[in-house]
Amino acid sequence: MPRFSVNSDILQIQAFNNEVYQAAVAIWSYKRKVLGLTLRCEIRTNNFPLLVDHISREAAYFANRLKELNEGKLAPQPDTIIQENLFFLKIMADHAKFIGHLLDPSEQKLEQAADYNQD
Repeated sequence: MPRFSVNSDILQIQAFNNEVYQAAVAIWSYKRKVLGLTLRCEIRTNNFPLLVDHISREAAYFANRLKELNEGKLAPQPDTIIQENLFFLKIMADHAKFIGHLLDPSEQKLEQAADYNQD
């Protein structure tokens, strides 16, 4: 039966989280660069600028959560919970916008379901 060392396991998890954190930061940096180039018309892309911004915001959020995890901040504070809910509401609204623009106009029921302006 294998033996586990809590300290060794924690260090391995923190090392892995650090590696993933660095990758998420690199994705954020790359997407911000692409967004800037797109907005200045220095490159052309088939992606909406909002989609590129959206992906960068998700990467930044994920990187921040990994950093907090490694710092031992597991329980969010009340203000953070509100900010996190607002962040995800905006992210989900973006998803609805993207889906709505990709649907075939004949799919009226799907368009209505994706309509983010409905009450």
